Amino acid sequence: MLVDNEMANNFRDWERYIRITRRLTGTEVARQADRDNSWLSRWERMPQATILEPWQYLKIRDYIAPGVPMRSLVKPAPMRIPFLDREQRKKAAAILERNRIAKCVANFTLSVKIGMSPNSWANLISIGGAPSESTIYLACKVLGLDYKELLKEVGVNEPENCNGAAAEEHTENQV
Repeated sequence: MLVDNEMANNFRDWERYIRITRRLTGTEVARQADRDNSWLSRWERMPQATILEPWQYLKIRDYIAPGVPMRSLVKPAPMRIPFLDREQRKKAAAILERNRIAKCVANFTLSVKIGMSPNSWANLISIGGAPSESTIYLACKVLGLDYKELLKEVGVNEPENCNGAAAEEHTENQV
């Protein structure tokens, strides 16, 4: 399996997208490539992804998307999920909390639907915490909010650049 720079970037975008949308931890995914979480964090943030050994791609793929053909994971991902700083994540939590109340969704219900332990959302809000990027993304899905609109509200400069180059075209990429 030969991987070029574009394919490496696409695979990295898919890895981050799947990791966040399925609430997988960086440690779990990095372990598949015999690396640690700090390596994965750096690898996800690089403008140009490092080209890995073929076995590392396969091990990560087998963990994040078992049974999905590798050719699907080297095409553009459905979206690039940007990195948010702590203040942006806190702003997102406040926006999500206002929407949760407006839509009459219980803390317990939201927590469970996004994969948190019961009442974790209430605790997070009461301490003024900054939820993880996966919590923000999944809460948007549960509350029926547009993730890109939320990104604009918290100060992400160009959320439209979060689109994969061919998000709607490649339906076979869907995991």
